[in-house]
Amino acid sequence: MSEGVFERHPIEDIEPDHDSSWTDINEVRKRAFLEASRRQLYVIEQAVDCILLADNPRIASWQIAFALGLSCCQGRTMTAVAEKLMVTRAAISKGAHAFCAKVGVPPSEYMKSEEASDAYRGRRINELRSTPCQSLN
Repeated sequence: MSEGVFERHPIEDIEPDHDSSWTDINEVRKRAFLEASRRQLYVIEQAVDCILLADNPRIASWQIAFALGLSCCQGRTMTAVAEKLMVTRAAISKGAHAFCAKVGVPPSEYMKSEEASDAYRGRRINELRSTPCQSLN
């Protein structure tokens, strides 16, 4: 898919330059709006691309939904969604973080911050290191 760079954006057909509604809006605001539209289209394009190319589109859809903080996540936890999909919560979280990094958006309210993830990972590694291995019988 494209890198998010368009010669002409579809919004320009909806709101052309000669439209009288633009006469009151200064050029800077118009450019900001068009750039935000291009950015949103890029994120949507990347989301669809990830879903279509995924081995499991349902898992990819939920990863992206949590990454973007979509309303379909409201009232759901990653753990509950992961159980329903028969994967780990970490699989959902890892995909959500990967999507955020891919499109350059910050983690949504449904996700732990990088600092919290790093702290949890460090504690978990220390916990595993301090637990003696059980012999296999």
